[in-house]
Amino acid sequence: MTLQPPAPALLVPAVSAPFLRAVPVPRSCSGGRGVKRGLATRRVLEDPMQALLGLGAAWWAVSAAQKALQQRRVDAAEKQRLESLEEPWTAEELKRYDGAMDEEMIFIPKHHPSGDGPILVGCDGLVFNVWRSSHFYAPGCEYHILAGRDAARLLAKNKLEEETEEEAKQELSLAERASLQAWLLKFKSKHEVVGTLDRPNKL
Repeated sequence: MTLQPPAPALLVPAVSAPFLRAVPVPRSCSGGRGVKRGLATRRVLEDPMQALLGLGAAWWAVSAAQKALQQRRVDAAEKQRLESLEEPWTAEELKRYDGAMDEEMIFIPKHHPSGDGPILVGCDGLVFNVWRSSHFYAPGCEYHILAGRDAARLLAKNKLEEETEEEAKQELSLAERASLQAWLLKFKSKHEVVGTLDRPNKL
């Protein structure tokens, strides 16, 4: 069985802003007032649709810049928060939090309602608490193989079964690394980071 990788981000092509074209206007034959010697000019719009596209492009550029700035601030705050967390998680500690031992709790920044214990998944050096998606990661559920462990390699390969010894020795391809980053972004958007991995798997 294979995982469905997250959908790639939609790239919006940039559209150049409209330009106003200076059009020469002949001097009035009657020598009318207000017309300077030589050629006068007036500014005309080349294409109303181009103007609309240009305004849309300008709005998109400003919006993208604001989002990028906001993301940098969020990343900086997240980095500072991670540095303040307790010691990194070991592989043995992660095993205890695969959803099968809800009654056994340790310190985690946010405790959970209804007695639901944490379910931890390691991804690219970070540890996420995926308890909100326990219907996927709890024992007997489709993604349970990813719980309580460093699941980076399985996520990168979109696999729901163990690697063979030969596969585990191979480095991830560029496509697999890109897949892992897509999963990392998805986890960051949905789940809480509760620490880092002591010794992440070799990728």
